[in-house]
Amino acid sequence: MKQLRVFVWLSLFMTCALGNRPLAIAADAPPATPLAGYWRGTLNAGGAKLRLVFQIRTKADGTLAGQVYSLDQGNAAIPFDQATLQNGTLKLQAGAIGGAFEGKISPDGTKVTGNWTQGQTFPLNVEHVDDVPELAKPQDPKKPYPYMEEEVSYQNQAAGINIAGTLTHPQGDGPFPTIILLPDSAPTAPKDRNDEDAGHRPFLVLADHLTRQGFAVLRADDRGAGQTTGEESKTTGEDRAGDVLAAIEYLKTRKEIDAHKIGLIGHGGGGIVAPLAAVKSPDVRFIILMAAPGIPGQDLMALQAVSIAKAYGMGKEGGMQSLEAQAEIMDILNDEQDKATQEPRVREVLTRVIGNAIPKPKAPGPQMEVYNAVLKNIVDAQVKAIMAPATRFYFRYDPAATLRKVQCPVLAINGELDPFIPAKQNLNNIEQALQEGNNPDYTVKSLPKLNHLFQTAATASPAEQSQSKETIAPAVLTLISDWIKQRVQ
Repeated sequence: MKQLRVFVWLSLFMTCALGNRPLAIAADAPPATPLAGYWRGTLNAGGAKLRLVFQIRTKADGTLAGQVYSLDQGNAAIPFDQATLQNGTLKLQAGAIGGAFEGKISPDGTKVTGNWTQGQTFPLNVEHVDDVPELAKPQDPKKPYPYMEEEVSYQNQAAGINIAGTLTHPQGDGPFPTIILLPDSAPTAPKDRNDEDAGHRPFLVLADHLTRQGFAVLRADDRGAGQTTGEESKTTGEDRAGDVLAAIEYLKTRKEIDAHKIGLIGHGGGGIVAPLAAVKSPDVRFIILMAAPGIPGQDLMALQAVSIAKAYGMGKEGGMQSLEAQAEIMDILNDEQDKATQEPRVREVLTRVIGNAIPKPKAPGPQMEVYNAVLKNIVDAQVKAIMAPATRFYFRYDPAATLRKVQCPVLAINGELDPFIPAKQNLNNIEQALQEGNNPDYTVKSLPKLNHLFQTAATASPAEQSQSKETIAPAVLTLISDWIKQRVQ
């Protein structure tokens, strides 16, 4: 659940600015547009050569979005929080790592000549390419599919949101039992319909598996991602639940869909949305929670401070520093009497803590300028995420209160190597809430040797997510489809 990964920036500083630190980076499938697709180049940064790939798409409102991959640093992902094209000049900014690109597009539209800046400035020229073999994932399904696939759109009329997605279903008229997939999310980096993370597309793989097993599957872009309108940073869990209800109403108009057999699968933050939608609609037949929070947001933050620090190899001291900083920030956000000063106070805490985490030059000069520039960009991005209404909702949300009201069948699963949603504490709370609510049919499973993406993993290190060729463990796919079949067929 990325809303609460407040201090994961400790691993995100780029080699060319501050030494050998990984550049992390997530991608959406871009629609047709002159800039859409992949742009590849090599950054020569102080003797180090890094192969970078930009992926560009056009959002529903016509603005640009995208992300950058570092092929030599794990193929993880950081989205651009700003992307513009004016008078032939492309500008991209990744605030989370303090990086920016500016370049001129060639007359034939196949090259961009420019510079990458991250404190220091280095030449970077990129060329348009059809694909990037290094990003290929073996489990991604290959066309032609043995089932029907359709691009669809529908509206949440109450919110004025147009939602875009993909509907797949088996050959034939149906009606078919149907599953709506709810991606993880982040206030400043909304997820696309494939729940893209670390270069993987888990929901593409899951949808393919479920459709081959006889189910119809709807997966949609979050607000502000892909072709869905709206702004994720202003979207609470309740708002997303409203989008799910709109999806259900849309599906009920389709002859291929069995309106009496519609279920939800939520990953991470989507696992908060699924119960919220289930208690609002009698049409929800079942829900599956994949790495869903089971404890209050503030408690999860404290738990993550230690588990994430440990996963990144920061040790006990690093975990305590993150925990103390998060406690400071929570105290500030809970100070309802002084809202006007919340943002500058949060900025002060982050500047101090992040500044201490970055190797600081001993004397004034060019390296100090690099330090200050990178620090400011990273702090700006973190402040924006923390102060977003969506983040504040999750800080204060207690999943148990909603789970006690859920009466449809529930499957809750969690990988035991998940540092973002630690399995034991969250699954225990989910199970307890379902028991207290007298839910008649629930299954809770803690899965060994699996991480947050349900990949087979050796450690809890997030670096394994992008390095792994596995998108989602086949045993998890089978577990999910078998559980659903027992309840709808």
